[in-house]
Amino acid sequence: MCGRFTLTTSWEDLKRAFPEFEFIFENTTPVSYNIAPSQKVLVASAFKPEIVQRFIWGLVPTWSKDDSFAHKLINARGETVFTKSSYKKAIRQRRCLIFTSGFFEWKKEENTKQPYFIKLKSKDPFTFGGIWEAWKQPDGAERKTFSIITTPANLTLSTVHNRMPLIVSKNQYQLWLDHDNHDEKAIKNIIQQNSKNEFEYFAVSNRVNSVKNNDSDCIRMVV
Repeated sequence: MCGRFTLTTSWEDLKRAFPEFEFIFENTTPVSYNIAPSQKVLVASAFKPEIVQRFIWGLVPTWSKDDSFAHKLINARGETVFTKSSYKKAIRQRRCLIFTSGFFEWKKEENTKQPYFIKLKSKDPFTFGGIWEAWKQPDGAERKTFSIITTPANLTLSTVHNRMPLIVSKNQYQLWLDHDNHDEKAIKNIIQQNSKNEFEYFAVSNRVNSVKNNDSDCIRMVV
């Protein structure tokens, strides 16, 4: 699964890395070393693919009477995203990209779980593939929420965890964000190609275990 990630890239570097998108929150800092569920995150959605917005991490289906689902639906398994009732409409019509510079996974080691920080070998920022919904709150206000799609881990990351987030490459953006594209085979192909990404990883301290900690020490290598 993917339960924490980072975005440590400045607005200027985000613009250079993703010129196809418009970032409209430049009066705030995008930097976070410990992004957790329930927080607002930079997302490009199929509804407005060229504009980056802030959605809340933790999907709330449109049919849900309350937001109790949110903490359960932070990840959507790629193997069942087309069949599960919470996801099957969103994967066809409401796909999104989540901007990141790396993510954390916890490896079972003896009687503890050791956190690892994982990033692309290129060290460039990249995007997770996800799905989103616009849920109407009891007061009538609209809340946009999302879930990160996960797949079986590739060979490199399988030594840390058996799952990994879906990484969508730049040459797949147009197809992924096209809400008129309902080609199940093409979307599944993007999900199944996930194992081709090249990563590096290293152990970090337990500081990342607490959402209260949000500084560069969260991604500092420990020996």
